[in-house]
Amino acid sequence: MSREPRREFIEEPEEGVAWKWTQVYFEHSFDASLGLVSKEHFKARLRHHFAHQDMDDDPAWYALRNTIYASGCRLSSSNPPYSNTSGQTRGQAWRYFEKALSVHTELLYGSTGLMAVQALISMSFFAEGLGSPSLGYMLSSCATRLAQAKGLHRQPAQSWNLPQAEQQLRIRLFWTLYILEKHISHRSGRPSVGIL
Repeated sequence: MSREPRREFIEEPEEGVAWKWTQVYFEHSFDASLGLVSKEHFKARLRHHFAHQDMDDDPAWYALRNTIYASGCRLSSSNPPYSNTSGQTRGQAWRYFEKALSVHTELLYGSTGLMAVQALISMSFFAEGLGSPSLGYMLSSCATRLAQAKGLHRQPAQSWNLPQAEQQLRIRLFWTLYILEKHISHRSGRPSVGIL
């Protein structure tokens, strides 16, 4: 990154704007088309977030939500009928991404679930659109390590009694991350994390 992230973060968007950016994200982003984040689950969680004005955010939800805001904001500036020709929108998208980055440490070292992996993968996709290979490389590498720590590279044990939907999500997250990490490593000329 060419500059340090801001310490003062942009406010949560108004609810109507948050819903618009969420819609744009799920309709126009490449990573949403891969099914990394369930549209229904995300919308339900966002409804709960606004209904209860969650102030004590789970770091994974905070990062995922702000990354989706950032992606939706950036996409809304380039997709009719959402087009906004000002550079202000791109700056605003970056500020939401900075918020997501602010909990990076908690995502890696805190008590998190699959949403932390989803957040890091989404952040990697957002960084790809910035033209910043080093940031995308670091985020995808971290996502890969976290996915391995959570055992996404292995078949879950029968004793876990995971629902079929969660098993499918784990598989989808792993293979998407595998391809993304290999792509970024190859394109940036840096070593792959090497998923076993």
